[in-house]
Amino acid sequence: MKSFAQFTKLTEEKKRLAWSGSTVDRVFPDFDNQEEIQDTMQIPLSPSMLKRLFPTKRDKVFHVVDPHHVKDLLDLQGTKKSISAFYNMDSHPITSGVNNRGGMVAELEGNILMANSEDVMSRPDESGRRYIGMDYFKNNPFWQEQLKEVQKDLTWEIKDILKKHTDNDEIDDLNFQELMNVWSDTGRESDGKTKNKLIKDYFDGVEKIFGNHVDKVQERMHGYMDDKTTTGSWDEMIANEIKVNKLHITNSALDTIKVYEPELADQIMSSLKDHKVEHQMHDGAKNLSKFASEESKKSKPKTVEQKVKPNKKEPKQDNAYVGASYHDKPVSDSDDHKMQHNIYQIKQDEEQIRDFIQLHRGLCWKTKKGTWGAIRSDDHHGHMSSDKKKHVPHGGSYFKDKAHAVAYVNGVDNKEKKLKSDPKHHNDHETTHWSSFTHKTTRDDDQ
Repeated sequence: MKSFAQFTKLTEEKKRLAWSGSTVDRVFPDFDNQEEIQDTMQIPLSPSMLKRLFPTKRDKVFHVVDPHHVKDLLDLQGTKKSISAFYNMDSHPITSGVNNRGGMVAELEGNILMANSEDVMSRPDESGRRYIGMDYFKNNPFWQEQLKEVQKDLTWEIKDILKKHTDNDEIDDLNFQELMNVWSDTGRESDGKTKNKLIKDYFDGVEKIFGNHVDKVQERMHGYMDDKTTTGSWDEMIANEIKVNKLHITNSALDTIKVYEPELADQIMSSLKDHKVEHQMHDGAKNLSKFASEESKKSKPKTVEQKVKPNKKEPKQDNAYVGASYHDKPVSDSDDHKMQHNIYQIKQDEEQIRDFIQLHRGLCWKTKKGTWGAIRSDDHHGHMSSDKKKHVPHGGSYFKDKAHAVAYVNGVDNKEKKLKSDPKHHNDHETTHWSSFTHKTTRDDDQ
């Protein structure tokens, strides 16, 4: 018969393992597994990705640690693996733990990948990378409004990835839930090579979209670090590259361990000594909760200076000139540029196009098929007509990626990189493009 201590340890270990999972489990949620039920769209909090997007913030945080995993936490120091930590936590979860046993809290410093005013149910994969669901990412009415374009763009990105790696020609007709079901099934049922390609493209897509909305994403990731006030039972910081400074232990937790697992108490103290980490005793969880909150508020986040390797997928700088996108002001104060920008905002709102870029010498935009259309001021612009014989399509060009589309607008012909010119081939919209302030499109009524 197992002892009480053995039974408790096994139970908590099962909970811990159930909460973790593989990268496939995170990127392609298994909606048929009730124990694995989670948000449909998972956001990977990749440290290297976030470092490429904006400066890293480092701060003091606290982490509830299972007594059996004190050594594991100490061994985690300095690694890229991320943990869930907090600034504020009520006494009850400190006593009982969060998905593990409690009574012990590590005081540490770490790079803060994401700061949240409440628990966002982050989950790790086997590599230690954490994920949060989109619904938790935009977890209140303010962020639902601010980040709706991020979710829309990521939805389109998933469609593009599926169309790239599958023969399904109905992807564009699926609603959101249908799309996520196809995404999950495709990822889970594909061979290993295809799985890896899907995951890589998804990670690259998340980084690209976050980069397109970098100011809002950075505020969502780090804004709470300036407030540190929650109305929930606890807040949640996702931290990595940690350094444990002290282990805080309640008297009751240590007394219980000494009664049921005396050898564990010795192991904990030995591990602390080996890693040169001090410990501090507390009368109870309420005192420890208050201590953590007060210490957190005293700490001021620091910006970490770092050298970051560029993503090899990023286009060269000379091809990556960015003008005015959806959320920017027009490239100039001219009435024509303002009107042109407004028109393309409407087209993007109506999902006829995606990610348009207004440049001084023309425009480029992402089509529904995932290719890029480009048209410059000296192209033939055509006109729309109810009479198909009179209809003249726009005289722009299509390219596989944004870099070549932007380069074309800026004067590089890229003839060998051009794709088929028929808008229908790219699922492009059937309205005439306003391509330049010097050449306006016309209709029959204007002739």
